[in-house]
Amino acid sequence: MGLAQRRVEVARLLEIREQRAQTARTAEPREIEHGRRREGVCRLGPRRTAAETLAQKAVAVGIRGEQVDGNDVIAVREACERALARARDGQGPSLIEAVTYRLGDHTTADDASRYREDQEVSRHWAQEPILRLRQHLVARGAWSTEQEERLLADCGAAVEAAAEKYLATPPEPPEAMFDQLYAVLPASLTAQREAAIAVAKERQAGHG
Repeated sequence: MGLAQRRVEVARLLEIREQRAQTARTAEPREIEHGRRREGVCRLGPRRTAAETLAQKAVAVGIRGEQVDGNDVIAVREACERALARARDGQGPSLIEAVTYRLGDHTTADDASRYREDQEVSRHWAQEPILRLRQHLVARGAWSTEQEERLLADCGAAVEAAAEKYLATPPEPPEAMFDQLYAVLPASLTAQREAAIAVAKERQAGHG
């Protein structure tokens, strides 16, 4: 990917981030019920276990298990604090099942629109953790538009600076993908490494 293409890709990612931030800014504030835990309700995809929840699996190894709304920042923090307090008090480990929903693609090679409808994803955006926390804070007078605009400006500046630093970084030579794999590179990969170097030199000569 050339420098111009990388700039286009970074600009696209920044645009997506701004669109999501705009969605959060324009959402109507509402009260959020925090801290409610579910004991026996967990909708998994294709069944891979007979347990109703993943938290129940803690019983099998003799540790404490808890299910929490993974989209509720406050509830997750409280669950983690309880688990940490137990561990520090010598009461052993805990298993926390934070139930959430993946809003984006699974990986950069994934296209989630192939297997789920946009309407399904849109419904879950209302439970997006940052949006919910913002609405909770606004409803209680603990967050303002001015504070959010300052935060977004600071974050935007940090992202821009990081992007510029990345774009100014020279690309790695092709042999770099081989050099960190083994203490002693196998003969088969040594041949591939030399071939990659040769191809790169040919391309440079063709553009010289």
